[in-house]
Amino acid sequence: MAFGKRLVSAGRRFEAMGQYGQGELQKIATTMIKAGKVLSARPVSVMAEQPKTETRMLKFGDLQVELTPEKAYIGAGIGFAFGLLSWGLTQGMQNVNENSVQYANDNALSLAKSLRGALLALGYSSTLLSMLASVGLVVLGRQLSSSDET
Repeated sequence: MAFGKRLVSAGRRFEAMGQYGQGELQKIATTMIKAGKVLSARPVSVMAEQPKTETRMLKFGDLQVELTPEKAYIGAGIGFAFGLLSWGLTQGMQNVNENSVQYANDNALSLAKSLRGALLALGYSSTLLSMLASVGLVVLGRQLSSSDET
């Protein structure tokens, strides 16, 4: 119904533009007005009034996952558990005393120290990233559940 009214309005604007060339604008205007009147005279079906429920999808190449609040909360729980696990492993690695481990020579000792530093940085960064992902997934779950209610 609204589309029909818009067609009539646009057709009248085309009509007001005047005659150009072979009268194409006038032909377009009369066609738009006729179509608009036909569309605005028809009753609107019940299906057109109901809003469609929009599903959100995540796509990773060929993999498609539908986003739901439950899946977001499950993902947040998994991310939180991974964060705790990586935090615990990193704390355990940091608590190992460097003097308690014996190495074959000084080169092995310097390599072990540099690898230990890299592993600590990797462990703490993965903890931070998994916690941030968990918070983001909880926020996403709340947004999805609030959009489902409206």
